[in-house]
Amino acid sequence: MATRCFFTMRKRQENATCLPRVIPFSGPAQHPRQHHHAKKMRVMIEFNTSPSCSQTTMFLPQELLETILEQVNDGASLKRCALASKSLLVPSQRSLFRSLYLYTTANISHQPSGTCEHACALFTSSPHLANYVRTLTLCMERVEGHTAFERVLQMLHLINRLGLHGSSDSFRWDDMSPTLVSSILHAVQRPALQCFHLKRIIGVPTSLMFYAATAFRVFSLERVEILDSDAASFLVPNIPPTARLEQLVIPAAFRSDTVCAFLLRLNTEHSLIYLRRLVWRIYRSPSQHWERLLQEATFLRTLAHLELWFTLGTSSTRPH
Repeated sequence: MATRCFFTMRKRQENATCLPRVIPFSGPAQHPRQHHHAKKMRVMIEFNTSPSCSQTTMFLPQELLETILEQVNDGASLKRCALASKSLLVPSQRSLFRSLYLYTTANISHQPSGTCEHACALFTSSPHLANYVRTLTLCMERVEGHTAFERVLQMLHLINRLGLHGSSDSFRWDDMSPTLVSSILHAVQRPALQCFHLKRIIGVPTSLMFYAATAFRVFSLERVEILDSDAASFLVPNIPPTARLEQLVIPAAFRSDTVCAFLLRLNTEHSLIYLRRLVWRIYRSPSQHWERLLQEATFLRTLAHLELWFTLGTSSTRPH
């Protein structure tokens, strides 16, 4: 037996504030349109502005409202909720701005609202919105200036997930201006940051790789190439990293001997003592470093999840 409920708005007096209410639906039991996959939910909203209503109504607790809105991922619905009532405004905005994907220019975003310039103007006029952002992904292309990019990084000081994506497979770390690199340096030092993701970037300094592997809980890479020699252009001074890494995802773009040497160094420095999940896509055949890694890497004994993908020739197989 199911009960169908609607959020309603009712004015008891001309100057009264509209508050959301729940009206039990009497009649055949019907299931509302809900998507239970990945905890997604569609909130059904009805507006009743008549002076009087014969139906029995009751207030919906603010805590329950906020819990429901946290599960709503439809931007259009959240925007309507934000305009419907003052009690829905803040939780709706919090869900709307929880995760942002921004571009350097409208040329790659295909819409001005997705650019850093637009976001910078929005957060300048409404600074409180910047406090709601927890996940930030920046898609970069080779442009002369990254002023808006840098300002956005400075404004969003409460993010706990940061992703840096190149706009194409040919994007290089050196394509970024020194001031933008400096802004990224300050962003990765923030205590709130827990997850770091790099995608489609050539020439990532190894110093950044080692810092990320010791400073964050989750570190993942996709189609990334690192420098064979350390580039001193990215160093994090006066901040001793602590072992925090729990998940490490390494793509096939790295040579297996490079990855083995990378993991062995982290193992020697006891930087992987909390590592529980390792996903590694191995390109070509394992090198001689592979046997050494299996013999010396103490962190392999404490892993809860180990996933190895071997890419040999043109086929990719997953070992059992």
